[in-house]
Amino acid sequence: MTGIVARGVLFDMDGVLISTDGAIRALWTEIGRPLGIRISDRDFYQHILGCAPERTVSTLFGELSESVRADVMATVRTREPQLGYEQIPGAVELVMALSAAGAAIALVTGASAVRAGAVLDAMGIRDAFDALVTWGDVRVGKPAPDCYLLAARRLGLAPERCVAVEDATIGVRSAVNAGMPCIGVGADKGLFDAGAEFVVDTLSAVRCQRRPSGVELVAR
Repeated sequence: MTGIVARGVLFDMDGVLISTDGAIRALWTEIGRPLGIRISDRDFYQHILGCAPERTVSTLFGELSESVRADVMATVRTREPQLGYEQIPGAVELVMALSAAGAAIALVTGASAVRAGAVLDAMGIRDAFDALVTWGDVRVGKPAPDCYLLAARRLGLAPERCVAVEDATIGVRSAVNAGMPCIGVGADKGLFDAGAEFVVDTLSAVRCQRRPSGVELVAR
């Protein structure tokens, strides 16, 4: 399989480096239940997974009063940093291999800076990241390209010299809209349709190799 050669690798966090789907869904379900809002599978995949909380509140809680929506956001801000997670196999190994190969690495996530930093510290890979883009760093979240464009600027690279790694269709579209290729991770059949160059089950299925023009990433 032909690989993707890039100088920068931009990772989403939830669903790519760590597994948090259950915790995120439980949080929004608990918030929505007393307000009479039921979180369906469609809601989760279209309006929660990979989305900034502001987008979720706007789409799923939009009919509620402004004060109730503000309370929802306050609850999310309080509880989000403590979300439970499990490391996804191969994540640490790929990040460290890319760092050793000389790639510039960024995190592009809708998670708060507090949670993102805590996760990277716990995984022992904080020093491998040259830039972080987290919740609140851009005005418009995914699928807008803003977060990926900002990450590329922080790495000092043109978007086309970067590759994104995403698990959600909304994230793939964000990267593609920013003008960069994207590797899809996970079982979402929509990743290819959203524009992913190739899709793997986990990062254990990706290997990297130094090239004269950057680092090549290919599926094993």
